[in-house]
Formats: sequence, C-alpha cells, structure tokens
Amino acid sequence: STRVAAAAARRPACAAYRLHPMSIALRRSDFPADFRWGVSTSSFQIEGAGQADGKGESIWDRFCSQPGRIRDGSNALVACDHYHRWPQDLD
Repeated sequence: STRVAAAAARRPACAAYRLHPMSIALRRSDFPADFRWGVSTSSFQIEGAGQADGKGESIWDRFCSQPGRIRDGSNALVACDHYHRWPQDLD
C-alpha cells in the first residue's frame, strides 16, 4: 500500500532494517479486503528425528554439520520433534 511504501522510505538505512524489511507496523486496512493470509514451514524446522527409521541425510543436515556454517553450531536433528510428538500436537 502507499502507507507501507511511505513508511519504508522513511526507515533509517541500517543493517537491522535491511535484514528485516517488514519490521514496520502493518494494519489489516493496508491489505485488500480479499487478501488471503497463509503460513508455511519446512520439515527440517519441524520433524526432528534426524537419525530415526532410516531417514537419510538432507542437504540441510549436511550443511549444518560443517564447522562455521551455523553461528551457534545448532542443527535440526531434534527440531520441534514432531516426528515423535505428533500425538500430543493433535490435542
């Protein structure tokens, strides 16, 4: 919307805003009435069970295992562990 574009133009030119371009407050009225919201995720973020039931290594598993690739050295071998917790997630 015009308000969003104007707010973006007024933002300071700093690294935080370059990393998070949508870090301005938005209102429902900034979007068309028929705008449809959606969400998504990836199995890497949710499943966990990195070594369970013969699951093979993904490209992200391999990437995360390389020293220096992930600042804190974390990986998704457990993640949210939906693979094992799915019955609880249904409640």
